[in-house]
Amino acid sequence: MSLKLPYYPELVRVFYSNLKIQDGIICSEVHGISMIIDQSLFFSLTKLPNQGAPFEVTIVDDWKFDYSSHDAHRMVCNDQADIIGRLLAGSLNFDCRIMHYIIVRILLPRSYNLAQAYEEDLILM
Repeated sequence: MSLKLPYYPELVRVFYSNLKIQDGIICSEVHGISMIIDQSLFFSLTKLPNQGAPFEVTIVDDWKFDYSSHDAHRMVCNDQADIIGRLLAGSLNFDCRIMHYIIVRILLPRSYNLAQAYEEDLILM
């Protein structure tokens, strides 16, 4: 995702610093204004389908023969990245960095090593 219109980095920072997820609903507050993003609003804003295969941290059987970790690394990394070693978020191209952030902070939150993209993250991307 990218913006072509003006945006305000400080307001975005406040939005994310106040972000809470309660029962699958994203809540935040910026300058006293509450924002609630439920699943239907999230899907309409992101234009993502709201149906799909359940993620069980493994490659779906239908994908196993077509999936290549090396090709996945090459697809998501910027041109200067080392695709052989650990895949760090800083080496991802801009769109994939945003997707990675959404994955590790919202969709499948984790509290460890947010800067590293794991194989599960690549599969989701």
